[in-house]
Amino acid sequence: MPPPLLPHSYASASVVTDVLMKKYVDAMPLYRQEQMWKRMGVELKRGTMANWVIQVADLYLRPFWKRIRSELLTQSTIHADETVMQVLKEKGKPATSESRMWVYSSAKRADIQLRCFEYRESRSGKWAKTFLEGFSGVLITDGYSGYGTKAHSLSSSAPSCPSRHSMPSVHIRASLLPFVRHWGKKSAHAGNL
Repeated sequence: MPPPLLPHSYASASVVTDVLMKKYVDAMPLYRQEQMWKRMGVELKRGTMANWVIQVADLYLRPFWKRIRSELLTQSTIHADETVMQVLKEKGKPATSESRMWVYSSAKRADIQLRCFEYRESRSGKWAKTFLEGFSGVLITDGYSGYGTKAHSLSSSAPSCPSRHSMPSVHIRASLLPFVRHWGKKSAHAGNL
């Protein structure tokens, strides 16, 4: 008999794989999987499945994530972005509060295409600084100033391999638009004098 996939659990590798595939590939939430199992005469609670998902991530997927992050930090260019994510039952936070999913990826023309997703409870620039510790290439981001903290701290702490912070032109245009509109109004009034 093969050893159990998860310590102190009756879960087989095939059942846990099925739960993970339905959740992440087929976008089927655990409450719907619970209903599906119930229709087949099996009582499998969503809390149990949630624990399986968490344990599999910790035991089997975290080492892959760490290796991907390590390889990503050796790239010459990293793209970074963060997006709002709402977690309904997060310890110490109301269900309406916003958390963040941070994503870091290699450049489109990199030899190896890598992506790292990291959940964090806020948009603080300290998360980017922590993730990018040791990175010395070009960091491409949107206009969020939290990334600037990382670029400045890298270039001041490691002058021999400074990190450069770059923004795509669409974000640069967006940040300059209020000034252009203001100057446009001023020059229009000046022409009427």
